Amino acid sequence: MDEDTKARLQWLDESADDHAWNNRDEIIASDRCICTACGEWSTPSQITKWYLEKHACCPSCGLTGVVIGSKSGLPLEAYQDCRIPE
Repeated sequence: MDEDTKARLQWLDESADDHAWNNRDEIIASDRCICTACGEWSTPSQITKWYLEKHACCPSCGLTGVVIGSKSGLPLEAYQDCRIPE
């Protein structure tokens, strides 16, 4: 992996941290969401599991603390190619 890709992934990871936890209100107010771990898109209504009632769980992979919504202001499309290696 080249240095530019590493820097981009680091920035995306750090940016998502503030929006991936304690995010129920932000997720519900969003038009769409993406999982920063598996890269799957969802709508807020597809998120039915919440850890401690305030942290979204990905409806595809089930992980907590990895879902961010469009109301975060982050470039959600950038997370599409940052998936967990198979």
